[in-house]
Amino acid sequence: MYLIPGNHDRRDVFLDVFVDHAYLPRPGAPFAHYVIEEHPVRLVGLDTATPGKSDGMLCDERLTWLEATLRTAPDRPTMIFMHHPPFRTGIRWVDAIGLHGARKMEAIMARHAQVEWVAWGHIHRPIQVA
Repeated sequence: MYLIPGNHDRRDVFLDVFVDHAYLPRPGAPFAHYVIEEHPVRLVGLDTATPGKSDGMLCDERLTWLEATLRTAPDRPTMIFMHHPPFRTGIRWVDAIGLHGARKMEAIMARHAQVEWVAWGHIHRPIQVA
């Protein structure tokens, strides 16, 4: 199991509490992004949390990290996992919260065919988009 902060988490506390999870950045890091390389599928954990808010954020700094990370392994099947959904779900209250920067993420993924899956968990129910 790999962890990623959600909308009810404080990143500083999250990184302090889970300091024993070696794959996570050290406490004080600006984001809790990471990459797991040791499986057949490359796992990219993307931190979308916005401190003190329910909405998600993919600011330019996070998107730059994502693009650079994907660029380093263009031939490896990759799964991105994050907290907030990067698309409209059809659930009014979820879509109202949203993920700022989702369209820019979509453009990045269009340039990186190795991204085969994106998983998220914000609303705790299964939704699939092709």
